[in-house]
Amino acid sequence: MKDLNLIPKSLIVDKKNKAKKTYLSILIICIGLIAVTAYTAPAIYEINLRNDKQELEKKVNSTTSYVETVNEFNSLKKAVEVREAEGKKLSLNRIVVLGIVNAIENACPEKLLIQNFVSTGNNESDTKVVLKGVSTDENTLASFLRNLMEDDYFNNVVLSNISNKQGNNGTTFEVTLSGIKKSDLIIYNNWNNGFRICYEPDWSKKVDKDDSVLFTANKRLTSTDADSLEINVTSTELTSKEFTDKRINTLKNELEGFKEIYTTKTKSSGEEAYKLMYLGDEKGTRYKYLELYTVKDSKGYIVKYKSDPNSFEVKARTIDHILKSFTAIKSP
Repeated sequence: MKDLNLIPKSLIVDKKNKAKKTYLSILIICIGLIAVTAYTAPAIYEINLRNDKQELEKKVNSTTSYVETVNEFNSLKKAVEVREAEGKKLSLNRIVVLGIVNAIENACPEKLLIQNFVSTGNNESDTKVVLKGVSTDENTLASFLRNLMEDDYFNNVVLSNISNKQGNNGTTFEVTLSGIKKSDLIIYNNWNNGFRICYEPDWSKKVDKDDSVLFTANKRLTSTDADSLEINVTSTELTSKEFTDKRINTLKNELEGFKEIYTTKTKSSGEEAYKLMYLGDEKGTRYKYLELYTVKDSKGYIVKYKSDPNSFEVKARTIDHILKSFTAIKSP
């Protein structure tokens, strides 16, 4: 018996055409994927490169900042080491190191750095100190020189050399300080409250239980109360500016006849400080005052000099030296 093919020919042809179409579709999809990959791969690679570049730039900038910080630290460290070495050298020659350092630091404006400190001499009269440093501009350097001259601690203040750095990077200078003017003031150390100050040799001293100190002149130039120097120390979390403003407000409210003459910003013990000169009445008598305010290690210091206005004018330079001698110190 003969086999018969009962499947129509057209059905077979359609099946073959569908298979061809399927293969063709798959081929087109593959070609499309290849084309898309060929187009997007470079773009993705470029984006990755750009991101890598940005990360690299961040690391470079971070490294540069770190290097600058390290260089600045090393520069400051070197300056401190130079000061310590010169301090030891001066001490061996029995020269008052503290007075020299205080005079220089009190005269330094904020944007001036002493980089080198060299001293010679066997006693105060022939002491010679050569300072090398850099300031932001010539006006800052001029302020430094003016402060040194007005302080009147050294016999001579001479600008030995000056030059401007390239690229507006400041002004380098060399200053020579020679001779220390002799002072008859006596040094007083208060280790409990951490301060040092000079006072007149013929004055009496009284220390209270809270370690506040009152120095009083034994001689009166007028019929008013004798000149006095008082140091008070309080615990505070305020800044020097806030501490000063609080003190001024207290004086305005509590001191009869209070009249502010001036308030000026200065430095004491390397810290921000303020000086206030004012007039006021006590028991019907007019007095003139000069006060110094500073905060260090959460301690607020008030140094007050009180005098008859006429006596004040006569002793103005000595009074200024007394307040400038104030230094916050650490217990031994």
